[in-house]
Order: sequence, then structure tokens, then C-alpha cells
Amino acid sequence: MTRGIVNGKPRPFPPLPCHGNIVRWPGPILVVAGAGYLFGHAVGLMLHDAHRYELVLLLGIAGAGLIVWAVRKGLHTSSNARP
Repeated sequence: MTRGIVNGKPRPFPPLPCHGNIVRWPGPILVVAGAGYLFGHAVGLMLHDAHRYELVLLLGIAGAGLIVWAVRKGLHTSSNARP
């Protein structure tokens, strides 16, 4: 900020402090970009056939939710029971 005051005209977009690391070693960027591409490709392949297992997945999630609800309700009511 003071650089703009001293020089009289501030820069609109100052460079990031990490720009040197990006230029020197693009390895992490390539790894993350490659992983994102492969993950997106795998998700695309899965979603292409999603209609085949959509109902099974929905019923599985609903069943897991019912089990969690029943266990929590059972624990809640048994803790309020008086001897």
C-alpha cells in the first residue's frame, strides 16, 4: 500500500508472493490438474450409467438413515427411562 503512496500511482494488480514458486516448479500444479482431470473423467463414466444403480443407491442411503434414526431414538428413550 505504501508503495502506491510513495510512487504516486498504485499498481492495479500486484503480483502474488508465490509466483516465483509456480514458475520454478510446476510439478504440484500438474499433479493437481491431472488428478482433477482423471477424477472428472471417472465421475463422467459413473454418471453415464447412473440410471442403472440410482434406485439402489437411494434406497441404501434411506435405509442407513432409518437405522441411524432408530438407534438414536432407542438410545434417547432408554436414557430417559427411570428405574
